[in-house]
Amino acid sequence: MRLRSSTRARLMIICELHLASTALVWLISATRSEVGVASELAEIHPPTALLLQAPFSSARAMARLIVWPAVVLVWKAISRVHFDTRQVVSDLDVPVSVVHGRRDRIVPVRMGIEVYEAAKRKGKLLLVERAGHSDVPEIAGEDYWRWVDEALSRSH
Repeated sequence: MRLRSSTRARLMIICELHLASTALVWLISATRSEVGVASELAEIHPPTALLLQAPFSSARAMARLIVWPAVVLVWKAISRVHFDTRQVVSDLDVPVSVVHGRRDRIVPVRMGIEVYEAAKRKGKLLLVERAGHSDVPEIAGEDYWRWVDEALSRSH
């Protein structure tokens, strides 16, 4: 896997923080590439819980939506990054919690549901009716923080 240097640097910082604390990798992100990195990191250094905001099911599935549906036919030849969040969470033996806005126009809510359903150990799922991609905490309000609290409590 070849990550951009800025992404690689962030990955190493997160990794160092995780190894220093040996407690919890709490990875919530509203950007597609960071969710992929979070999943890959969790695979390398399993956390005690994984919290994902608006996760995509795989980079390939996102490419199919954004680029061209037939891109899946040549995906292995053209892509250096294969972030497959569904596969990662199906192998992780930690609770995986997902929050997703039902009005997300960047990552379809069905992908967040697919990630949650694929999890080997299910944490907490929160679907926020009026939220889009980046406004989940603001729209969900107290429900969002309850989701965080319940997801973290499942990690013990």
